[in-house]
Amino acid sequence: MAVPVAGALLRRLAVPAPAGPRPVSEIAAEISDGLLDRWERLGHPFHRRLVDQARDLAGGLSHRTGSLLVNHDLHYDNVLAADREPWLAIDPKVVTGDPEYQVAQLLWTRLDEMDGREELFFHAHALIESAELDPEVANAWTVVRCIDYWLWGLDSGFTEARLRRGLRLSARSRSRAPSAGELSRRRTALRPFQVSRARAS
Repeated sequence: MAVPVAGALLRRLAVPAPAGPRPVSEIAAEISDGLLDRWERLGHPFHRRLVDQARDLAGGLSHRTGSLLVNHDLHYDNVLAADREPWLAIDPKVVTGDPEYQVAQLLWTRLDEMDGREELFFHAHALIESAELDPEVANAWTVVRCIDYWLWGLDSGFTEARLRRGLRLSARSRSRAPSAGELSRRRTALRPFQVSRARAS
């Protein structure tokens, strides 16, 4: 149940963003520019083709112009049962752009509870469906964020065992990710969440 609840909250929070928060397109550009240097500095910890694909996808994502609010710290410890609504997200940290940006973190924080590849696919599908996301954009962001997380973790001294779940998740998404050119051409299909007057009162 936790994954669909998180997906519904991700969708619920996708409202038009105010001025000020950082666009995820800037984060994508930063990742694309720095990924190869980080990989080389850390001694080539995994195959070069993973870096190349993540750089290519990040480059495509850097040209997307979504303007929705994204809580980039939405995870299960920050989802609480409430009276006003069944579930509420607390302690938001926001960026703007594609809500698909947050799929990777919502999955990798539950990977230890998933029994194998099929269960991972099931949870990823449930999250994307419940949040009404674009599957190809979600897969692209998942690849980029997992490779970025892997390098950040190695640089921070995390153990291989802890980081391996990130590569497990990126492996699921790599075969489903579109080309960088297709990413930059795809329009943002997700409309802002509309709050009804009855729900808001």
